[in-house]
Amino acid sequence: MEPPTDDGLTDARALFRSPDGSEPETVARGDTVSRDTLAGAAALGLGSAVLATLGAVVVVAVAVGLPILAIALSAAAASLLL
Repeated sequence: MEPPTDDGLTDARALFRSPDGSEPETVARGDTVSRDTLAGAAALGLGSAVLATLGAVVVVAVAVGLPILAIALSAAAASLLL
């Protein structure tokens, strides 16, 4: 079975190919640096999403825990006064 070809890309390259067969830089294949940059950006986005989720968990834990702690401390203080 033959691998799939990208006929659109082949046609676009044929449009810009000079008579000697060379291609201008604008249609040359991308280097690995651009792929690494994209992978780095994706990793950064994923990392920030994980960090934001952990931050939200901490905020919810504090929002639930502080009132419980305040009620417990006020009950303890009230029992000391009685």
